[in-house]
Amino acid sequence: MRDPEKLFADAIIGWHEACGRHDLPWQVEDWYPRLVSEVMLQQTQVVSVLPKYEAFMTAFPTPECLAAAPDDDVMALWAGLGYYSRARNLLKAVRIIVNEMGGRCPETAAELEKLPGLGPSTAGAVAAFAFRERAVMADGNAQRVLARVFMVEGNAAQPGFVKEIRTLAASLLPSSELMPTYTQALMDFGAMLCKRNPDCGACPLADCCGARLAGRVADFPGRKPRRERPVRHAVMVFAFAENGLWLRRRTEKGVWHGLWTPPLRQQDEPVESADPLSVCPELEGGILRTIRLEPLVHDFTHYRLIIHSVAVDLAQGFAPEGFELLGEQETASVGMPTPVVKLLTICREERDFRPLLF
Repeated sequence: MRDPEKLFADAIIGWHEACGRHDLPWQVEDWYPRLVSEVMLQQTQVVSVLPKYEAFMTAFPTPECLAAAPDDDVMALWAGLGYYSRARNLLKAVRIIVNEMGGRCPETAAELEKLPGLGPSTAGAVAAFAFRERAVMADGNAQRVLARVFMVEGNAAQPGFVKEIRTLAASLLPSSELMPTYTQALMDFGAMLCKRNPDCGACPLADCCGARLAGRVADFPGRKPRRERPVRHAVMVFAFAENGLWLRRRTEKGVWHGLWTPPLRQQDEPVESADPLSVCPELEGGILRTIRLEPLVHDFTHYRLIIHSVAVDLAQGFAPEGFELLGEQETASVGMPTPVVKLLTICREERDFRPLLF
């Protein structure tokens, strides 16, 4: 059996030259595209990030443009990627770099980690790509590769496992000039070859991979213990005034902070009836028509939300308290959560299909 420690970096770099991804738009030695892309790629696949990244960089081509952008514009372009705290933290980080650091990005992983939203792997990736630092990048893909080749027991929920993986990863780093290539190769190797169901026959490390030789590929890395995902419920009221829609930008803490939503009420108990007046009692006497939609199930990382939605048309002079009336073009330009966008599309289709006759 060959020694995987001596072969590892050369093997995955060689594989990447032949089979890896070389034409991603952020593959440049510039900290700003690398920072934006690495934050977007947190818990999100490349195929989902590509169109959002292109639109984002067209709107905010420089860090100065992003730092000066209104929060609403940033959130609107982020909508659909989910994990909205990433957008808020990216904006904070770039504003710190532009406004407090004179536009000079920190060049080490240790300094990058001090910025909002940058954990060890993201900071290590940016430092390696943009500044060629010999920094550890140990995202989920890298963890899977290292755990299999070197048979590291445990799972990502265990601090001991993560520490062992990072120590191992640090021992395998190549020379500084190879860091951008090596880091991309490790990402691609895990994403494209050493996947959950790997193609071991095409792997250059097959004859020195501990998990493969032991017949235990499926055991590495270990699975996190499954926890019961709690279910929450919400009643959401899409209140229309002709073709305008009443929305507000949420200021409460939570996953939708900073995004625009219609009136809603969340609760732990199942919803028996989606009554718009239970959310907006001030609309009593002003509802001309009510259209109830099928419940929409939306999964967050830590819980499942079942949204019971109702569309109402309002008489003149009635409005949800504290909300703004936005036209159709305006609603398209503000950031709204993905399930709200889906439900709004259904609401408009239903209203077109069943026009108000009085």
